[in-house]
This record gives sequence, C-alpha cells and structure tokens, in this order.
Amino acid sequence: MTLPFSSGDREHKKFVDEHQPSVRVKLTAATVKKTITGESATFAAGAAGTTGVISLAYAPIFGASGGIMGSLGDTSFAWVTGTVLTTEVIWRDDMTQAAQLTALTNGQFAINYDTGEIRYKKATSGTSDTCNYTTRVLAKEA
Repeated sequence: MTLPFSSGDREHKKFVDEHQPSVRVKLTAATVKKTITGESATFAAGAAGTTGVISLAYAPIFGASGGIMGSLGDTSFAWVTGTVLTTEVIWRDDMTQAAQLTALTNGQFAINYDTGEIRYKKATSGTSDTCNYTTRVLAKEA
C-alpha cells in the first residue's frame, strides 16, 4: 500500500487501518517561498472575549526563514495591527476546539501551522485585521 502523503504520523494514522501493513513514502518536489502580505482576516462580531475560528488562505505556515515549518517560537506569521488578537499561545492538539477556545484569555490566539487554522478570543470588539506570513508553493506554480 502506498500512501499519497508524507506529513508524519498524525496524518498517517488517520488513513491507515492499524491491522494492515503500510509503506511510508517520501514525496519530493521543488518548492519556493511565497510571502503573503496583507491577507484579510475577519473575526466574529461581538465584544472583547468573543471566540471564533478562521482559516488562512495558504497552509502550511513556515518559520521566520521560510525554510522549515513554523511554530510558536519560530514563525513568519504577524498581524499588521495586532490589536484584536495580541498574544499567540500554543496550539493544543490534546484539546478539542471548544476546550481550547474556553481556555483562551482575551487577545489570545493559537495557530495550527500545518493547516492554517486559527482559534481566537478577541481583545477588542474589532472584526478584522490583516496578516503577513510565509508559505511554500511548487516551483512551477510560482
């Protein structure tokens, strides 16, 4: 059995029956950095403390150099104004979406660097911001 992806155990486990043997395949292709600037993000209407989930237009999100996958400590992601969402916290795979949203304090947000999803709790009543980040695309699509 050949799997159509190579993104690690988490994805691998979603698609492979534990009783069937599997073969891990590493796919390679030339990619180039793509810098996204001024992408619009719209948040749920409501006062400070309103929670929600949004998805960025591109994923994954890379680190500051654009060479490796981003993380809380090494990210290319930045809000342009940073007034609605002010403090990044770690994405919690061990929590449900609802549980992590409840655990956030005003202004906090968590990014899933693999998927581009952002869970948040607003610091203000603002409903939008723009963001910048780096992703990678196939060289032939650049």
